[in-house]
Amino acid sequence: MKMFSIYDKKAMQYSVPFCAESEVMAIRMVEEQLENPRSLAARYPADFCLMAIGSFSLSDGKVNPLDNVVNVYECLSFFSKEN
Repeated sequence: MKMFSIYDKKAMQYSVPFCAESEVMAIRMVEEQLENPRSLAARYPADFCLMAIGSFSLSDGKVNPLDNVVNVYECLSFFSKEN
């Protein structure tokens, strides 16, 4: 499983990590949050992005962090895409 975290650029901190099978699945999870107008990310989308931070092995429970986290999705892009 891939591990992700939502990064708050203004607070300069990461959220509690979560796992998804792929980047696409993680983006879908974030987009579900962005559809909720009460969520902080929906109210301030320019402040948040989805970061890939590592992986988690289901077979042995090991967490393997990435040497450098990777920005995989800017939350603001959700509101600028065509529907």
